[in-house]
Amino acid sequence: MTASAPASAPAATKLSAWRMVLGTAFMAMTVGCRPQFAAMILLAIPLFWDEIRHTRQLVSRTSWRLTLAVALAALAVLVPLGAYNVARFGSPADFGQDYNLTSYDLTSQRPSVFLLPAELFLELFQPVSLLGQFPFVQTTSTAIAAPQEPSLGGLLALVPMLAVVLLLWMARRPLRRHRAWGMTLWCVGLGIVVMLTDTLIGGINNRYYGDFSMLLALAAILVALALEESLRPEGRQDDAASGCATIPARVMALAAAAAVLFAAFMIGMGFFATGRYEALASTNPVLYSWVGSWFFGLTM
Repeated sequence: MTASAPASAPAATKLSAWRMVLGTAFMAMTVGCRPQFAAMILLAIPLFWDEIRHTRQLVSRTSWRLTLAVALAALAVLVPLGAYNVARFGSPADFGQDYNLTSYDLTSQRPSVFLLPAELFLELFQPVSLLGQFPFVQTTSTAIAAPQEPSLGGLLALVPMLAVVLLLWMARRPLRRHRAWGMTLWCVGLGIVVMLTDTLIGGINNRYYGDFSMLLALAAILVALALEESLRPEGRQDDAASGCATIPARVMALAAAAAVLFAAFMIGMGFFATGRYEALASTNPVLYSWVGSWFFGLTM
């Protein structure tokens, strides 16, 4: 099959009722752990789109038993969880996020909506700050009138491989050919919604990256694979490391490897950054000094 040939639809598979029910219950439990992770549950829509729209194994008159079982599995977790929240905070949707022991009081503070553009820039594009000596990474300045904690930089600066998601539109044709365009858009959309929600409620915090970065990462992987395929010689299915790869494909592969290594460096050394709350230099000086000794003589 050539690179331009449309991908055939996958063969229909029969859903396992007990796996669907058990999986739904487990996914619902994540709401009690971190409500923002509930956005991942919505990935079930594109993942099971064939079963919903074509084979009608879900959400149809012929599959009402399975649909009802899945709904009851979710309710079996969410109803007690909502009752617990009502008993603690007076609302089923209040998970106590305003009462965290952080550097600011969320019960009385909310960042201004007019600061949202600046906050999003800091969360996504704030440049990292590097040093010439251990730990080589330091926190950046986020001087803005909004709730915040020390930051190592914006998400796309810390993990530059995720920036490939900005090329989403260029990859639309191969993504459509492989029936992944909807999934990619869905991941980006959900990621943006979670990011906006976190920022409007809690301000700027590197910890919040974990709420939406996995959605953007999944979209970035799909976009990167689609772009890599488009850079192959016409009709070839070999990967970018093969002898027939084009120069742009090899450049892209090297850039991706460099981006991953840079992210590993930033995250690894970021654990030792002295500007962080509860920095290792003060909470575990023995470990900090031991790791720092690896670089004695290599830096000034």
